[in-house]
Amino acid sequence: MTPTPISPAALRGRRILVTRPRHQAPEFARALEALGAEVEAVAVMNLARVAPPAAVVEAVRRYARGEFDQVVFTSVNAVSLVVEAARQAGVALGSAPTRTVAIGPATAHALVAAGWRADRVPGVYVAEAVAEQMVGEGVRDQRIWLPRAAEARPLLADRLRAAGAKVEVLALYRTAAALGERGRLQGLLRGGALDAITFTSSSTVRHFDAMRRPLPWPQDVAAACIGPVTAGTARECGFPVDIIAAEHTGAGLARALARHFAAGAHPGAAVGGGGG
Repeated sequence: MTPTPISPAALRGRRILVTRPRHQAPEFARALEALGAEVEAVAVMNLARVAPPAAVVEAVRRYARGEFDQVVFTSVNAVSLVVEAARQAGVALGSAPTRTVAIGPATAHALVAAGWRADRVPGVYVAEAVAEQMVGEGVRDQRIWLPRAAEARPLLADRLRAAGAKVEVLALYRTAAALGERGRLQGLLRGGALDAITFTSSSTVRHFDAMRRPLPWPQDVAAACIGPVTAGTARECGFPVDIIAAEHTGAGLARALARHFAAGAHPGAAVGGGGG
């Protein structure tokens, strides 16, 4: 069934809050503005490095020596930090025979932009789909490097190990609440003029939840999530999830918002697909 075309003005008059980290917010904001939305951007979290730079550089050198059979990237942030280490080490990305797996198109795009490649991108952009595809193709005795966030779910590494892979996890960074933005965030929530609040990861949900307290979820404001994992975290925090993007990308979430409001939907009526 062909999706209903989206009007370029589908979000005109809608005020939407973007909670992504500052360096990731502009592209998503532009997608919303292209549909007519008024965007408020409040970065609810910052990134703090965890792994010593020397440890990342050494892992990149091992990659270049062909010590891994596969490397799996589950975020754009992980790509950025590995690319930075590769430049410091003088390593040409993509030079090793190692197969590269990206969790979704944004991560794959970041790899290609850095001169790397994405050999595999699953059809559904969640860790479960990455694990299913890799295990289905066979990973027994393979050496797999997994550079990621410190608080990332253990599911992917656990499933690969259960299938016989030798997984090496490198925690590159962790997220922390951007407490300096708390006053502005709470001012927007009190103002009562928002139509939707967007979440693009479970981390954005948790940090938003910590920063908005003791304020309740604002009345008649839609909660919009990039995918089912993020939506699950939002529900755990008590948020009324109204929108789940069928395509788990910023552009997909913008389209889900457009369809939600074009249909005259109200909070409590989840649209956009993606399960949940």
